[in-house]
Amino acid sequence: EGPHNVGAKRNHGAEIATGSIFLFIDSDCSVHPDWLKIHRDAHDRHPEAAAFAGLIELAGERSFVGEAVERQGSFTAAFRFANWTPTVDWASTANLSIKKDAFHAIGGFDTSMPDIIYGEDVDFGIRLTKDNYSIISLPQAIVYHPPNTINSLKTSFVKSFRCGKADTWLQRRHPGRRHPALPEPVLLFLTWGIVVAFS
Repeated sequence: EGPHNVGAKRNHGAEIATGSIFLFIDSDCSVHPDWLKIHRDAHDRHPEAAAFAGLIELAGERSFVGEAVERQGSFTAAFRFANWTPTVDWASTANLSIKKDAFHAIGGFDTSMPDIIYGEDVDFGIRLTKDNYSIISLPQAIVYHPPNTINSLKTSFVKSFRCGKADTWLQRRHPGRRHPALPEPVLLFLTWGIVVAFS
């Protein structure tokens, strides 16, 4: 029931929420025991910040394919943004808190994405930071994400296709975001294809 598009689902949640801070997480994730408190305390310490991006760790048994995809890094790089830089231009909504006023100021999530999932958080973050709102890294706030979307060739191909589809839309919407290039996930699967073909 309710909206089909994941951005629309989040917008619906924001419409009925009563708090001054929104905290987003994926439905298949689990959290560190102090996750909620860490986000709340961060907003208390830094009232000037619009949003905080936590760390996302893969948790659960990985197959050979899952380990290869994780090491290649294209699909999971955004999970580790909070470990790399003090602030980020966008962050995965598997672990993101944002002030209600900032969320509504940029119009929430864009529901015109070409797929029901993937890329809406990238667009959201880019629009947020373009409007001079800051997203601060908060690596102490940890979310645990299952590896199910990368544990088989089938799910990895589906994820790669959806990411590529979203990336094309994002490139058109935000032309300065990145230089056109062959996406790394495509290179990964081309490599696998060659290995399989000649093995």
